[in-house]
Amino acid sequence: MAEVAKQIVEKVSEHFPIIEVRVFGSRARGDYLDTSDLDLIFVFEKLDAPKIELVQKISRFIKGNVDFLVMQKDEAQNSALVKSSKLLWDKQKGFDLTVFEC
Repeated sequence: MAEVAKQIVEKVSEHFPIIEVRVFGSRARGDYLDTSDLDLIFVFEKLDAPKIELVQKISRFIKGNVDFLVMQKDEAQNSALVKSSKLLWDKQKGFDLTVFEC
């Protein structure tokens, strides 16, 4: 799943000004099954389009059993979901694939 996540983030970050990507749900908690989906949060500094439009555009780069959300940075900072998530990618620091280690 790490390689799938990495490919998705690389493609999305090429086309959209995301500042970080977070993993949430069972993969972040570590209680996932082999059949579990991958849940991602794409965080933008500022949304330059309505969320639904961004979701539709980003979904072109999503393959497989992946669900995702789009959030603006200030929204993400106050989100309980984000607080329980794990950082997968940061624009400045790059990838942290240890999120997929159990």
